[in-house]
Amino acid sequence: MLIALEKFLEMASEEKVSEVISVFKCKKDPDIENFIKDKAIIYERKAKSRTHLIFDEEAKLAG
Repeated sequence: MLIALEKFLEMASEEKVSEVISVFKCKKDPDIENFIKDKAIIYERKAKSRTHLIFDEEAKLAG
């Protein structure tokens, strides 16, 4: 399932969203992992970027 971070933030508290994305891992590119964990919400709120998240069948964040 693909969900826009903007919509996820509308459905859940920022604290909950941060908790969910805190488990994201990207071994191939640590910069992507750092962006998702540290900047995605900030940039989303400032409309500097748009992030979409992919969840598996068990509603776990892919990564």
